[in-house]
Amino acid sequence: MSAWKLLFNLSFRRTQVYRYDGNINIKKESELESDRLLSLILSLDYNNQNILTDVIDNKKVYSIDISINEEHKTTSQAYLTEKLKDFYDQMKYSRVEFKSVYKEIILQWSKLYAIDFSNNLHNDNHDDLHELALNYLVYKTLRVTWQYNEYSFFYSDLVNNNRKHPLLINELVQRIDEDKSHITLKIRQAISYLLCHHIILNEEELIKTIGERIDKALKKDLGNNILLFQKEAKMNSKNSLNLMATDGGAANNFRPTVIDMLPPPFFNIEMNLKDKEDGDNTFKFSTLSSGEKQMTYTIGTILYHLNNVDSVRERGESDDIYYKHINIILEEIELYYHPEMQRKLITHIINNIKKLNLKTKSIQILLVTHSPFVLSDIPKNNVLYLDQGRPCKENDSESFGANIFELLKDSFYLKDGPIGVHSYKILTEMFEKLNKKRLSKKEFDAVKDMTQYIGEPFLKEELEKLIELKKKDYATNKNSKSKKV
Repeated sequence: MSAWKLLFNLSFRRTQVYRYDGNINIKKESELESDRLLSLILSLDYNNQNILTDVIDNKKVYSIDISINEEHKTTSQAYLTEKLKDFYDQMKYSRVEFKSVYKEIILQWSKLYAIDFSNNLHNDNHDDLHELALNYLVYKTLRVTWQYNEYSFFYSDLVNNNRKHPLLINELVQRIDEDKSHITLKIRQAISYLLCHHIILNEEELIKTIGERIDKALKKDLGNNILLFQKEAKMNSKNSLNLMATDGGAANNFRPTVIDMLPPPFFNIEMNLKDKEDGDNTFKFSTLSSGEKQMTYTIGTILYHLNNVDSVRERGESDDIYYKHINIILEEIELYYHPEMQRKLITHIINNIKKLNLKTKSIQILLVTHSPFVLSDIPKNNVLYLDQGRPCKENDSESFGANIFELLKDSFYLKDGPIGVHSYKILTEMFEKLNKKRLSKKEFDAVKDMTQYIGEPFLKEELEKLIELKKKDYATNKNSKSKKV
């Protein structure tokens, strides 16, 4: 696989999951970005450097609230009837009952991991959550069959009675298990929960176990405790698997990543932030501005993928390809950002990539931008100016470290000057009126009143000079019958 193909796959895989009938599902996008961000925070050791602290105005994640997602908290039949309505409707034309499909899916997943998923083997009071996890596992296993082309064979074959459903479901489960992409992430999270039950629910409170475990890692600025959650999760996973997979089945080969161990979607995750300097000032990640969220998600996604590509070197698998050189392409990078955030964007990207301590030999970043704030951090030799998508004459001025206002005055950015069109029109009219030989007192007073609102010192000074000249003319002709200046 070429570097360009890898780049395409990363970009395509990232957006494909959100599309349904050509539309991007913003809710799904936000959920996945949140998962990536959380897994990034938990899985990387930054030697006491807080990931993304500088990105969100000196704020840091310090704890996480986990609660039941009420949308999924229903009885088995009601849940699946609502979630799989289209599938139910199609099953009317099949000889196979849905109940049989449900049981077979659970059976095939159980066989794969040598564990009877249909029974709650843990000695705790999680029967409701266990059933909820099973329902969700069945739902997601079926949903991928009409959501993604690579699994569509199952949906058509089952509805059309082309093959016996046990064999069909067996093939489906095998394929899903081999797929470690974002497409099957939620399924892996549900399986992790069913195997480990590492999320404990107290019906009258928030889910405590993972929340407290993550809190311990995050409350000390991540630092030396950054791997606490990961180590405990793996240990919990190992103990549970040894207990359940007594015949040495496939469960012993289950190697969840941190993101696989995060709560599946039938739980809600809310990250809590606090000001690094004022620890009493706390608030939720969901209350951040769209710009702060965009900045966090953008840089978090870059770091997430870079870390994944670099981790191939650590795996040492014979069929793995380790990429020494990486291209990152960011288009319209300044979207959602006010000028101050645009000004800090490049340094945020560079500083946070440095924290990864990658073994990669080189990283090339291609930015497509309209922002002079971004351009002022880029050397002139690294800038390609485009006009209508075509290279245009190179700008003679140096961009790196250039004054933002000098860049704004360049006709490449603002062909009609560095002010708004509306104010430009009003200023032009004011100068035209003051240069008229005859001006009514009403017009004169209107121009005079408007001058106090002009923000550009030079323009304001020139207008005031013209007004003083008109005042003299007005004083000379104040007894004029027509009251013309």
